[in-house]
Amino acid sequence: MSTDFQSARGALGARLNELRTEAGLNGRDFAQLLGRQPSKVSRLQNGRQTATPEDLRAWAAACGRSDTAADLLGRLRVLESRQRHWRKQLAAGHASVQDRYVVEYRQTTVLRGYEATVIPGLFQTPDYARHLLMAHADMIQTPQDTEAAVASRMRRQE
Repeated sequence: MSTDFQSARGALGARLNELRTEAGLNGRDFAQLLGRQPSKVSRLQNGRQTATPEDLRAWAAACGRSDTAADLLGRLRVLESRQRHWRKQLAAGHASVQDRYVVEYRQTTVLRGYEATVIPGLFQTPDYARHLLMAHADMIQTPQDTEAAVASRMRRQE
């Protein structure tokens, strides 16, 4: 699921932040050392942007920890694998993914969550869910099985 990808990217970013901190460098100085914008350094270490292999090699070298480059590249491969897996799941549309969530929610006894940018699926109205699913399908160019996906998402609320 996408949260696997986001978690992996966040974990990679946390490791990058840890390396920079251990090297005793602040974000601005580190960005200058890398020849990159401070905003890119921030996005990478906060898991909002996916690093490239070149980013990771440069990061390790700038921290004086070239020995960590192989580990960082391995983490990137895991992240990319999770992204490919997520895209395969969505290749047939969103409905099957939503159906899987229905099963998971029915087996759940305690649910905790935080979402800063959208209303969580459990609390969405059909129109709100429809809008999000259509926008997501357009963005990543997956089949638009919107009505089936909305119906499945609404079943989660049962």
